[in-house]
Amino acid sequence: MSHDKAKTAAGKGRKSDAGAALLHYARLQLTELDGHLGLAAGADPEAVHGARLALRRFRSAVSAYRKFLPPLPLQDLKKLKNLARGLGESRDAYVLARRLELAMDTGRPWRRPAALRGFIGALDAHSAARAKLLASEAPGLDEYRLAIKGLQTALDSSAVENMGRKKARAALESRWKKVRKRLEATMAETPEDAHFTALHETRKALKKLRYAVEAVADAFPDRAGTILEPAVIQQRLLGEQHDAVVARARLNAAAGSHALDASDAAALESMESARAHSAEVEFYRAVGQNPVPAPKTALKK
Repeated sequence: MSHDKAKTAAGKGRKSDAGAALLHYARLQLTELDGHLGLAAGADPEAVHGARLALRRFRSAVSAYRKFLPPLPLQDLKKLKNLARGLGESRDAYVLARRLELAMDTGRPWRRPAALRGFIGALDAHSAARAKLLASEAPGLDEYRLAIKGLQTALDSSAVENMGRKKARAALESRWKKVRKRLEATMAETPEDAHFTALHETRKALKKLRYAVEAVADAFPDRAGTILEPAVIQQRLLGEQHDAVVARARLNAAAGSHALDASDAAALESMESARAHSAEVEFYRAVGQNPVPAPKTALKK
């Protein structure tokens, strides 16, 4: 379920059982994943993104509420973990290539544009190759689909037991506390690398909270948005910050191996540093102006 779909569900004004909402959400993500998988293995970038997103949502829901779900085959969950890694590598290279294309269109007089275009081409080639390995590399596309089917069968085997709104709130409160803990770590006096790691961990914690809320949004139709709205904004700002930090590091590493001109690489790194700083400033502003509320109070009504 996309954020927009979650908002729509949450805005209907009808409460559903938290367990039923969770099962519907988990099944939907597996269906979405299966639908995108074939094109993703053919290196379609939008399918890679769609499959990765559905998989992330499914795994986040399982992580948050696993004790309430029917027993899920461990071997199938492990296969999807491997799939997530491959999809992530493909998507990350694709995103960096698009960032560099935008940078090249800024009108700056690049000293060695052919080298930059070559680097972009190499990133696209790596993205496509990593996606195509999903079909040819073990476990392989058929095994991934069998894993999805196995998980779907397990979810269809029984209803979610002993999970009402109160227990859903408690599970979400645990996720929220992790966000707060990670956020506190970003404010400590640490070296730059440790600071960026803390911001990245905060971003991941926000994602897990967001998707866990989405999974039971229908059980809190009038209140889920109070958590989703600020969580999505903050997550996206940290996503921009993280992408800029990763891009800067990749540019630094690629300067020699792809024969990038030193001044071109330095200019691109400077752009990414500015983007990272701007996104981080906006993130802290968002945290101050519209913090993510505690689920135990936000979802109480």
